[in-house]
Amino acid sequence: IRPFLPAETQIDWVVVETHAMVDKAKAMETDELHFAKSIGEAKEKLQKVHLLYSSGTIQYVPSPRSVLREMVDCRPETIFLNRLALSTTTEMITTQETMLSVNGPGALPHGIEDRLCRYPITYFPKHELEKILTQAYDIKIRFQDAKISAGGQVMAVNGGYYLAKVS
Repeated sequence: IRPFLPAETQIDWVVVETHAMVDKAKAMETDELHFAKSIGEAKEKLQKVHLLYSSGTIQYVPSPRSVLREMVDCRPETIFLNRLALSTTTEMITTQETMLSVNGPGALPHGIEDRLCRYPITYFPKHELEKILTQAYDIKIRFQDAKISAGGQVMAVNGGYYLAKVS
């Protein structure tokens, strides 16, 4: 976002990542960019949260429900959730398979062999996500979902929300 803002506009951006990623990313920290190992740690680093942004992550955490509540408890002015994996009925946990080479930008590092990766993905109930969010936020925009079907259940993927704190 830096190229789109005036130079005098100060950014205080905190990225929440896994412990291993934060340890590696510390070398990239600047006056405007910091890394934290938890939402709570990120909140402590900031005086006020103006925007909480999450893209394609909630479905990969061990407890999406807890993470959503932690996000709301930060009381950001706005929330932007993108690339969600949601269920139209009940929570469903399945396994996602991808090649290692598609899990990041650029080519694999020299000496790393491409291989199949498997990890759990949680399709979180859309109605429950909206209930958690709308206790303190107004949904301003809903982004289009792509529909898929698995196990007789319809899932929504790649959808999202932009929300503003209720005054």
